[in-house]
Amino acid sequence: MFRNFLPCLILIGIVGCAPIKTEIDFVSPAPGSTAELINFSIEVGFDHKMDLATFTNETFIVSGSTSGAIEGIFSTVGNSRQVTFSPAATPVGGETITVVLTDGLSSQSGKALNPYQWQFVIEQGTLPPPTDFIVTGMTPGIEAYNSSTETTLNPILSAPYDPFSIGSSLLRVEGSRSGQRVTTLQNVFTGVNTLQIAPDRDFLAGERITLSLVDEVFGLDGSELPQTILATQVANLGFDWPGNPVTSVSGTVGVNLVFFDYDADGLDEWAEVRSDGTVIVQDSTPAGLGGTTSWILPEAIVDATAGDFDGDGRIDLACLGSSGNSIYLLKGSFSIAIVLEDPVTLGLKTDTTHIVAAHADSDGIIDLVRSGPGGLGVSWGDSSSPLSVGTTVDVTPIINAPIATDLNGDDFIDLAGVLGDGSISLFSGSTARQFASEGSILGYNLTTGIHAVNLDGDALRDLLLIPVSGGTPSALLSDGDFNFSLRVLFDDVAFPGVELLDWDGDGHLDCLTPRPGTTGLWLSLGVGDGNFTTPELLNYASQVSSISFGDTDGDGSLELALAENDGSYELLRSEPVVLSPANRIRVEDINANAGDSSVTYEVLIDCVEDLQGWTLALEFNSTIMGLNNITIDGTDAAGLVEFELPNIDNSNGTVIYANILDLAPPFDNQVLSPGSGYVVATGEAFISASAPSGSYAFGPANGGVASTSPPTNNTFVVSGSSVDPELISGTVTIGGTSGSTLPEDNSENNDDSSDSHVDHFIRGDVNGDGVIDLTDGTQLQLLIGTGLPLSCQDAADANDDGIINDDDPVFIFEFLYQGSNPPPAPFPSAGPDPTADGLDCQSGGAAT
Repeated sequence: MFRNFLPCLILIGIVGCAPIKTEIDFVSPAPGSTAELINFSIEVGFDHKMDLATFTNETFIVSGSTSGAIEGIFSTVGNSRQVTFSPAATPVGGETITVVLTDGLSSQSGKALNPYQWQFVIEQGTLPPPTDFIVTGMTPGIEAYNSSTETTLNPILSAPYDPFSIGSSLLRVEGSRSGQRVTTLQNVFTGVNTLQIAPDRDFLAGERITLSLVDEVFGLDGSELPQTILATQVANLGFDWPGNPVTSVSGTVGVNLVFFDYDADGLDEWAEVRSDGTVIVQDSTPAGLGGTTSWILPEAIVDATAGDFDGDGRIDLACLGSSGNSIYLLKGSFSIAIVLEDPVTLGLKTDTTHIVAAHADSDGIIDLVRSGPGGLGVSWGDSSSPLSVGTTVDVTPIINAPIATDLNGDDFIDLAGVLGDGSISLFSGSTARQFASEGSILGYNLTTGIHAVNLDGDALRDLLLIPVSGGTPSALLSDGDFNFSLRVLFDDVAFPGVELLDWDGDGHLDCLTPRPGTTGLWLSLGVGDGNFTTPELLNYASQVSSISFGDTDGDGSLELALAENDGSYELLRSEPVVLSPANRIRVEDINANAGDSSVTYEVLIDCVEDLQGWTLALEFNSTIMGLNNITIDGTDAAGLVEFELPNIDNSNGTVIYANILDLAPPFDNQVLSPGSGYVVATGEAFISASAPSGSYAFGPANGGVASTSPPTNNTFVVSGSSVDPELISGTVTIGGTSGSTLPEDNSENNDDSSDSHVDHFIRGDVNGDGVIDLTDGTQLQLLIGTGLPLSCQDAADANDDGIINDDDPVFIFEFLYQGSNPPPAPFPSAGPDPTADGLDCQSGGAAT
């Protein structure tokens, strides 16, 4: 028996044990099948949990018989046994796709894949034509610089959306220095064609907000909104030079300061990225500066940028090694004990000297745009493998930082970079992460650097061009379709190291630039049409090499970090110099004398959302003054308002003034755009001859009654809903100049919610919020004009004549502002309809 067993042992020893391989369980599309052209992807199932780091475009090879090599992104689902390949480019209809899985793919336990290859065919056809269902605007304004830190995002669509499917849509909102937000949709059934998207936390002063409408936003006719990316900017409340030093660091090697909110506390922290590879992150707290955390990277660092590259809501830091072929990614962490995760090394295929965090596609996750001797490229952000997949756009060397933005107005992200000959190379983007060369363009002089910013107040970003030494700076204002208008600027507006920010809080970007070879800074204020004022010298004792900024105390005013040539830097802080953006009604101060018969007054509005209308309810001291009139003539609202109703009651010291901007068909979304300091009402006041000297309040106050009108609050109409503005009164000073102009805040928080049964309602309460106000009339007019269905017809039948028509909103306005009869029962409390009229109500009082 032993003699028989021994040869078996010898045979096993000679042959050896075959290593265990990872095998394929399934592939989709199946071999020989026909795959869909739209939403094409490849799925592979394995018999082991796979190591996603081994999946690259060299180990998982996809090629088309017409397209050639097709690159893409890899992701896993569940237990990592299934991997999905999402192509960066859409294949061509009718072509054959070949997929080769090499033994470079391995499981998490290191078992290499048994190589596999198969083919399938893409269905014939072309991509569907563009839809007419598009975004036509947004509040805050697209590429505007006056958003509030507390803003909601309200894209306006070209047609009503489907409220029943909008809950399954994919929307992403991101702050450039604070990462992605969790969002909720508000007023879904009353928004009609305006989405109201609320983020879960505030934004930072001066940061860029990006809204990506990624998938499954449908119109009522079933049309799907194409992928759309929109952006706006949070306001800066100004800087009062020279400010006060917060901290300073001296004696370091070359330093790059990057501001970002890594812990989502609403305060900027900053990373001190030193050229020797040291990274120090400084924490900020409400009480002041906190502790620091540091890392030593494997090589010297030449550039750094922050962005939420995996879209998880925590900001990440990317550092570029001096070798030009490695990125060190320090990802944000949800653990409060970990500032940033330890660096992960990511290889680059092209020699790179500059990196910029920017959106290069419309998926809503920030990408990394690269430039250098190896040309222009993009490392794509991704939820599972950020920056691991890249695209080389062009191999012509780029000498400075690139930009990524929509330059031609087609809603796709385009790229641009400065070439060695001083020209600017342009590339147009498309839906499939592909870019096509659009040639090059010159500025007034040869260019050494570019910034993408909105200089003229439209919805397109423009290019500020930094000239070569001795040249004159200029701006290229985008007219769409890669056409530009040239603006020649003053010589000292922009030098290398220039930054653009809203210095004075007026909503226009200004230029702050170092002065080469000498101390101090040049400040040039933007005027809003692409031009800048004559540069003003800001004295500073040292020579500044670069400028960066962030809001480290959360007051809405940016701090400045000035880096010096010797590697030192200083952080300067200023108190805000302007009011923060808000929905606000305010009355200007008045100086008058007893017996004056014609004293001009003004009512101003600030708004952070598009206003469809407003109600002003003002109070004054009737023993010392009265109003001769109130009007929109000569104001910023003249030409916008289609319907106005004034009601002055001098005996009670009140005036109520209603204004509606878009009352009658055709409804063209006429609005007052977000902004500050709009004069919306003016008039003349008279002062009693017996008025004693002193200061008296005159301004907005809720609950005012004029003549026989019901108590009325100050309200704004935004997307068919009532919004309560902040209220600030002015001072009427009799007999001399006012010693104090401190405003009196009369804002109130009225919560008059109505708790009514499903078949109970308040007549005239069209939107079902328990209050009859301007919004009900305007919303009813819109619903009648557009023919949209009313789920509570009884509430909309304000005059109870059994018919819903234009008489009903007129009835509401006359009751509110002319003292006409109140609505029939049920009013003012909710109840059932006492009359039989064939109308019905199924939504607890809401007519929409």
